[in-house]
Amino acid sequence: MSLLLTLNGSSTLDAFLIAPHNNQVFPSILGLATDDGTTVDVEIQVSAQGAGIVLSQTNITVGSGGSTVSVHAISPSLVRNDTTLNILVGGVLEGSISLTAISNPRVWFDGRFEVRFATGQGFYNDPRGNPDGTGRGWMWALEGEPDFVPADSVPDRIEKPVGRVIRFHNPVAPRSHVPPIGVFVKAVEGEVGGTKERFTGGDPMVGAAVNLGPNTYFASNQPVNPADRTAGRLPEERHGDGEQPLALFQCRLGDQFSGGSKTGAFVPGTTESQSPRNPDFRPYAQGLTVLSPGERAAFPFLSLGEFSTQRVNQLLSEFVALKAAGQTNSVEFRNLRLRIGHLLPLLEQSLQNQIIADHGPDGVTRLVPSQSFGWGQREVYRGMINESINIQPNDSSILSYFSQFPSFHFLCVFFNFHTDEACGHCYGAVDPSQQPPTL
Repeated sequence: MSLLLTLNGSSTLDAFLIAPHNNQVFPSILGLATDDGTTVDVEIQVSAQGAGIVLSQTNITVGSGGSTVSVHAISPSLVRNDTTLNILVGGVLEGSISLTAISNPRVWFDGRFEVRFATGQGFYNDPRGNPDGTGRGWMWALEGEPDFVPADSVPDRIEKPVGRVIRFHNPVAPRSHVPPIGVFVKAVEGEVGGTKERFTGGDPMVGAAVNLGPNTYFASNQPVNPADRTAGRLPEERHGDGEQPLALFQCRLGDQFSGGSKTGAFVPGTTESQSPRNPDFRPYAQGLTVLSPGERAAFPFLSLGEFSTQRVNQLLSEFVALKAAGQTNSVEFRNLRLRIGHLLPLLEQSLQNQIIADHGPDGVTRLVPSQSFGWGQREVYRGMINESINIQPNDSSILSYFSQFPSFHFLCVFFNFHTDEACGHCYGAVDPSQQPPTL
């Protein structure tokens, strides 16, 4: 017979409790079950050292159906795993759980996102970019892919949905050889004895899907199409590259936490403003900066040249297979030709020349290069979640803690966006403390 142990329904390998805040305690549920149907009487002992721990009961009968005990901390830990729950059956130790009582917790998330929009010198509301390489910008909608924006795409009010949606899940028209997108809570971080410790388990919010709102977008809104300017169709706000907010911002953690950012009322006559509303708590970018050594170590990636060469080889394999199958008039063939052409300028010259020599007769040629200046760089967004907050803790102690607060710091770092993929990476945090989370 063995005992199966869980904390809040999660593995106890990386378990934590939350220390009291403003005299409020945050119970977790310790689950116990036997693996073979045996029914046993269990005693739970708390180690003399470490955080103060209170159990709803210390003696319990446990069978295959499982039993639960409520457990909470009444004081913080001084070091990680300084508290132990020993599980005894008939006086014999059958299992133990190492616990840490953390203070000031926050959640950290990371993953890959998709966003489809005109970039660079392309008009901000250009519906498709320039796939043939003759126009402006570095972003293109391929044949068969939907437009970036709807017909009415001028954000004359910041509350107006205008496409260009940042998607953390459910990508639109995903392209071949592009890794899947998805952003998830990866860890809970808390303070322990003056240091920060991260836990990758111990609460059901770890692993929860993170989403922005259904219409959240990067609101640079430049350059403006001269035809729109002549017609008086102007955006309420316009910002320099790397200085824009996340418009129509919302943040969702699973289906248990959601909220947005407070903004003031519209001021009639406002157009192309860098400060469109007062107040404005939406997350704003802090400029385009280089990824730190720590970020590169945490999120290793290929050099731009290695990435481009690998991607071209993948696309050429598809391209050659379609040609061999007589599919040179297919949409897939034409789209592969365009993608290869946009990647070619990023390869070594000798490789470019060889590919053109081999596949030039099939229409492969050098086009405007895929966006490359953002590779290895990041945009850091900071703002507040302080409007329409809805929290349903259920069995999550971290959300029980969050429910004590009226507002939250939001951090999100977007990096390594590439226009062949229309995807990039991101990581960030949701933090109720008075100080914003540090990178």
